[in-house]
Amino acid sequence: MNIIKQIGDSHCHLNPECTKEYIQEFIKQLNSTSDDYPDYYFHIMTTQHIDLYLLDQLLSQLNNPKLIVPYFGIHPWFSHLFTIDDIDSENCSKEQKHNHYNKVLKPQPTQELLQCLPNPINLYNHLQSIRNIITKYPNLIYGIGEIGLDKLFRVPNDGYHGNFKYPIKGPHKLSPSRVIFEHQRIIFCEQLKLANELNKQISIHCVRGHGIVYDEFLKYQNIPAILLHSYTGTIEHANAWIRKFKKLKTGQKLYFSLSNYINGDEPKREVLEQLLEALKDDQVLIETDISVDRHFNTNTINEYLQQLIDIYEKINSVKAIDANQIRKNLLTSIGLDNSPSIGL
Repeated sequence: MNIIKQIGDSHCHLNPECTKEYIQEFIKQLNSTSDDYPDYYFHIMTTQHIDLYLLDQLLSQLNNPKLIVPYFGIHPWFSHLFTIDDIDSENCSKEQKHNHYNKVLKPQPTQELLQCLPNPINLYNHLQSIRNIITKYPNLIYGIGEIGLDKLFRVPNDGYHGNFKYPIKGPHKLSPSRVIFEHQRIIFCEQLKLANELNKQISIHCVRGHGIVYDEFLKYQNIPAILLHSYTGTIEHANAWIRKFKKLKTGQKLYFSLSNYINGDEPKREVLEQLLEALKDDQVLIETDISVDRHFNTNTINEYLQQLIDIYEKINSVKAIDANQIRKNLLTSIGLDNSPSIGL
């Protein structure tokens, strides 16, 4: 069997500049090539208030909706756009907007940055929109993600990645402002509650926050699995995750998802080897962490697929994991058994 059909992408995206028109072209491309891939192949993350509805558009028009596994979430890089305060985004006053961003960004944003930022979005309304989309598709296989914490992220000068209204001018793409960690934690925890309510796995982005992510995750026993995507933590943190999960009596699963883009660089070879040595075969996933729509729409799908092949081959050169095992892990991570009827 072609190795492409033996694996799958546990974590990819729509590009930040994706539009309704662009997603229509992606739908056309996917529908014309859907027979080339097994079910549950592309696990597509959402990150904010725009790609959520683009993913809904995608789901509604695919000839084979099972081709993708949608993940619904707010990435920490967009957490500043959301508020838990009782604010109506459409009727938000200038004072309310400024108060929100002055509270969640440090140092406080400049007037230029404030101008680029949209009215804050009510978090609970957004989570309800996620629920509404899910209910439109009976028997949908999905997850919650990409969610998490990031202590290093700085807000871009245009307010957020993919802001069409205020494209970045000049060489300085990042502002000095960071999202305060407590605000990130609140947004993250509300999404953990949603995953727990829905009994769904989570795909995690984490930069210098592994202890808090684990402690918060531990509060929710109905989240069946956690996927640490493009893992960049230390080996010590990885071993801590592994040790802690061995002690759990809840049956929750731990996966480390590895990408060629992040984990496959030659300078990181030693770290990759140490990580794979610590993991069991059934804890390893592979991913691209890149914009799948852009590659389909620009006829560079082979470059996209090569990212999966390259990371699989690098993993296999260290730890002889059969491609069927990778596929099995992918399906198990989304709550499916390992019978031939689901694509093995």
